[in-house]
Amino acid sequence: MNSSAAATQRLELDVEGMTCSACVTRLERALNKAPGVADASVNLALERCSLQFDPSATNFDDVAGVIRRTGFHVGATEKTYTIEKPIGENDALRLREVLLNIPGVLGVEVQGAFESVAISFANHIVEDSSLLSAATSAGYTLESEEIEDAPSEYSTRMDSDRRRVIVGSLLTLPLVLQMVAQFLGWERIHLMPAAEVVLATPIQFWLGWRFYKAAFNALRTGGTNMDVLVAVGTTAAYLYSWYLMVSLGEAAEGELYFEASAVIICLVVWGKYLEAGAKRKTSEAIRQLLALRPSTVLVATDTGEFVERPIEQLVIGDVVRCLPGERIPVDGSITSGSASVDESVVTGESMPVLRTQNDRVLEGSFNLDGMIEIAVTELGSDSTINKIARFVEQAQL
Repeated sequence: MNSSAAATQRLELDVEGMTCSACVTRLERALNKAPGVADASVNLALERCSLQFDPSATNFDDVAGVIRRTGFHVGATEKTYTIEKPIGENDALRLREVLLNIPGVLGVEVQGAFESVAISFANHIVEDSSLLSAATSAGYTLESEEIEDAPSEYSTRMDSDRRRVIVGSLLTLPLVLQMVAQFLGWERIHLMPAAEVVLATPIQFWLGWRFYKAAFNALRTGGTNMDVLVAVGTTAAYLYSWYLMVSLGEAAEGELYFEASAVIICLVVWGKYLEAGAKRKTSEAIRQLLALRPSTVLVATDTGEFVERPIEQLVIGDVVRCLPGERIPVDGSITSGSASVDESVVTGESMPVLRTQNDRVLEGSFNLDGMIEIAVTELGSDSTINKIARFVEQAQL
């Protein structure tokens, strides 16, 4: 490994709050401007950012701060651990300090009365074992609490969004019916201005709060997006309706635009809700595709022996061994052996195909019945699975 490669480290973080390609561009620009960051790329479909950084110039906290200032937040997991023995106030403070010193730990809440500690940590950064090891080295023994059938963070968020759009739709419905009646010429069917205010105000500032927040973050970082357009347009209609109501009094009946701002907000929120569901399905499909790769492989050494190594340590030209019943770990060419290979997951071919010496095999395929040795020809972004994932991501943008 050369000195420049050794001087940088790779960091992958889940990023929540992105809604469109403009968010991706804004976050990439902010990360690439951050001191110590050599290269940063953001994936909207996976809601993840990947970057190379110089650990002597920046760290996880600095990167997380850039993400927060840009208007997003780092995806995190919260787990609760039981403490083996009763813990006093001073011990609780010490345990909290020890855990917070672990890079990637975002929050720690020690509940001595219940002999438990709740830890919030960034996904892909902190391993469960590192938390337990740090606590043990400080003199505390933690045990993970397993919660069966606990709802995922995504499910909880989707349930909350579903309730919001349903309530917003119910508030918007009378305003829509009024618009339809006026369009059909039934001028006498309209709501009182006070009723329109009561219906439109929570839609504008409760259901539509997400647009104000996202618009503020976009403008603060020198960018604009759809949220800015929605916030400015609906606020103008809402405030102008108030102006007409105050200046015209009773004559303002039928002349207000509360329903316009409410309908726009409700429709856009519905669109974002449906888009989030579709994006999550795509993201899960990509994650399942990437999960086809094993984490470790058998690699040939200079002596001809095969040793187990992390797949991240492979280089082009390495020879790896794939046993019957295993996933083929890399794209490459068979140097020894033959096997029937099920490539349906990658190519869609339903029937197994025979692969022998000098034949090309694809990462993620299933070795059915033979031991083969494969010379690595593609790695990283050039591998078949990464290319498929990248095409799916690009199709979603």
